Amino acid sequence: MIGRRFISERARREHQKRIVARVILWVVLALSIFFLIIELADIKQLRIERVRFEGNHALTDAELWRVTESFVTGSYAGLFPKKNILLVNDAAIEQTLLTEFVRLENVRVEREGFHTLLVTSTERAPRAIWCGDEEAIVRNCYYVDENALAFAIAPKLSGGSFITFTRAFPERVLGKNLAPLEEFRAVRNFIESLVALGFHTERVAWRDDAIE
Repeated sequence: MIGRRFISERARREHQKRIVARVILWVVLALSIFFLIIELADIKQLRIERVRFEGNHALTDAELWRVTESFVTGSYAGLFPKKNILLVNDAAIEQTLLTEFVRLENVRVEREGFHTLLVTSTERAPRAIWCGDEEAIVRNCYYVDENALAFAIAPKLSGGSFITFTRAFPERVLGKNLAPLEEFRAVRNFIESLVALGFHTERVAWRDDAIE
């Protein structure tokens, strides 16, 4: 009875030793793979060496790079380098640029090989100018696109090329709409048809309940 108990205790201890050895082996193996991945993530063959911008005209490459830089420099959790072209967060770059620059209508991030990141953007085209109400006419005027969205300050001498709407400004103008889309398009099309018929129209006062 004592001999059987001794054998069982020894077998139990041997079994525990084997389990501990397996756990240690798996931990070492997992850590080795983990550090190998870290090393592979920083290999020269996958490093971003250039970020190229296309489609921007009013916005400079330097302005776009100022926002993009943080996504391709540094590291994730101090371990995985952001300059690895396979680890770049395309969606985050696109969304951040669209949020930072109201002028941008679309942004697309792509890869050119393993060393170049291509950021292609489309800027909003001006279709009219929004200058606020008459009492605030000395303030900045803003370009609005085909969706009535104010996206950039308009130069003082740009009024001759576009119809100028005067309507009270909200607290912040950039990123806000001059009017609901359907109303804006209907009014703009009507005014453009008058211009086509020979009626000279440069400025339109847009009230809450009427257009003058």
